[in-house]
Amino acid sequence: MVALPKKEGGVGFKDLYSWNQVCLVRHMWAVLNDQQTLWIAWLKDYRLRNLDIWEVETKGSWLWNKVLQMRDKVKSALQVTDDGITWLSNPMSRFTIQVVWDTIRPKQPIVPWHELVWRKH
Repeated sequence: MVALPKKEGGVGFKDLYSWNQVCLVRHMWAVLNDQQTLWIAWLKDYRLRNLDIWEVETKGSWLWNKVLQMRDKVKSALQVTDDGITWLSNPMSRFTIQVVWDTIRPKQPIVPWHELVWRKH
């Protein structure tokens, strides 16, 4: 309950497990979009080796294995076309950590009393 937004009856802290998943998805997004970074170039040469991220085996560093474990969750949230990759929960906007957070985080209904407890002074 603490790790829920204030509107949903929480304190507004981020759940670290879910936040870690969001960050792992961000790494996967960088690979899928072929971002021009040193890390992506290294991954292509040493981990992917002409495979795409959906085919490569889960053997390697701890971080790389954690990124690969997110494949099923990411695959269900993406639409891949010839034009590019779209994050389905927000197809008209660009990919952001906030969009992924809103997709992955645990959710509860909005509570009617949140404005009484968290009102602005």
